Amino acid sequence: VDWGDMVVLVRSPKRNAETFQKAFNQEGIPLIANTGGFLESREVQDLLALLKTLDNPLQDVPILATLRSPFGQITAAELAEIRTRSQAVRYWDAFQEFVHAEPEEEADRVLVESVGLRERAARFYQNFQTWRQALRKGTLAGTLELAIQTVDYESWFLGLDDAPERMANVRRMVSLASGFDRRYRKGLFRF
Repeated sequence: VDWGDMVVLVRSPKRNAETFQKAFNQEGIPLIANTGGFLESREVQDLLALLKTLDNPLQDVPILATLRSPFGQITAAELAEIRTRSQAVRYWDAFQEFVHAEPEEEADRVLVESVGLRERAARFYQNFQTWRQALRKGTLAGTLELAIQTVDYESWFLGLDDAPERMANVRRMVSLASGFDRRYRKGLFRF
């Protein structure tokens, strides 16, 4: 019998799941606790924001969420800095201006270059172009897998107590995308 063959049912997982998680972890027993709902988990929200951004980067909320996630690795302060450098209405336009702009002089240049913002922004922009091209030519699941592998997304969870649950959520999201690809094939927006 493997650990994956077992299940623990509780009446109210939202209140008790964390307690069970800690107790099981202390005993070295792997536990995947379904507490707040699959779609509400941070990793699924990251993947959904990425997909929304790939579908239409002109939506400010998904692009900001994607850039703040491990896919973009840009902090809130850096996002604000990018915004202040442009008069563009949409964030995506401001971001593209930043990526394609020449490094500025003196203090501004030192601030941006010292934290590697320009490099991370350029890397995300290149990855985004690659992922969007993969989505046009391939499958939704294949594009998700490519994005996950490109940034080694699952390694972001390795130090967390609930890493197995988070990785299982990522794999479940890819599996849902794969099922959608096989059955419906009606495009990213429908997914």
